[in-house]
Amino acid sequence: MSRIAYVHWDLDGIASGVELLKHGIIDSIFIPYPGYYWIEEEWIDAMLSYNEVYILDMIPRERDLEILSNSFDKIHLHDHSPICKYIGRYPNLETICRDYPSTTYLIMKEYGLEPSLNIILGLFNDVRDGIKSLGEWAIFKNILSKYDLDLDSLGKLCSILNSPIYYPDLNLLYENIYLLSRELFKLNEINSIDKRLRYINLASNLVNKIISSTTYSGKCIYLEFESRHYILPLLIGRLIREYMSPLILVDKGYFSRYIQIAAYSREGNYIDYIVKLRSLGYSAGGDANFIGAIVDETGFNSIINEVKYISGC
Repeated sequence: MSRIAYVHWDLDGIASGVELLKHGIIDSIFIPYPGYYWIEEEWIDAMLSYNEVYILDMIPRERDLEILSNSFDKIHLHDHSPICKYIGRYPNLETICRDYPSTTYLIMKEYGLEPSLNIILGLFNDVRDGIKSLGEWAIFKNILSKYDLDLDSLGKLCSILNSPIYYPDLNLLYENIYLLSRELFKLNEINSIDKRLRYINLASNLVNKIISSTTYSGKCIYLEFESRHYILPLLIGRLIREYMSPLILVDKGYFSRYIQIAAYSREGNYIDYIVKLRSLGYSAGGDANFIGAIVDETGFNSIINEVKYISGC
């Protein structure tokens, strides 16, 4: 029985895959192109030599799950998003959906794995300093000290490992599998460090340029831009840290046929609307305070108006 993991391209997804690979639960890892929350047909074809597929830290569209159900003996979906419990039911789909801070943490708990730096990387990627509030923090802190890491240097390491996302570089994302599997966490052990630092610098400059043109009304930030690079997660993360108001970001440049929407509100609750968008066939995810969706031009106006309403804009 052969098994492959289809993982989210960020550190939580890749580290989750590496942990399952390290413990012999899966045999290989497939990383999709950053920004694609759906599964292209050729990607399914590339995985068909495997009997089972594990989907980690990502919830594909319902139509993708149906195709997967018809293509593999079994599907395993592991995710820590509350949206996970709203997906359709398929006879060969097994889900592990828990309200955990990251998918690496979910895997550690559900598979009874020992804490590791890979688990920590996935956690820190998703909750940053919130990792200190977890009951295992003393254990995690001890593990970090063995690698001469503190939270500041851990943050820099996470940024370097995530850097291929911004200027999508699949070769370097696959290199992350190699680095995490062999625990090559020192900067002088990362052969591609110069290219990664260049990606970080270029992405930071783009984000700074966009933010410098942002107007803040005191009620809500609404920002439309066009970028060929996948900087939306970096941009909204920066704005969340700097502003208390609701945020809505729209990228009309990354996809040729689709528009990316991301919104954040401490007061809003996006769950029902995410479920509705998924029922309409859109790629959508998030939680109570965050929504990410990829929509077509036909549906954009009505969807963005609804997102504005929920966000309090």
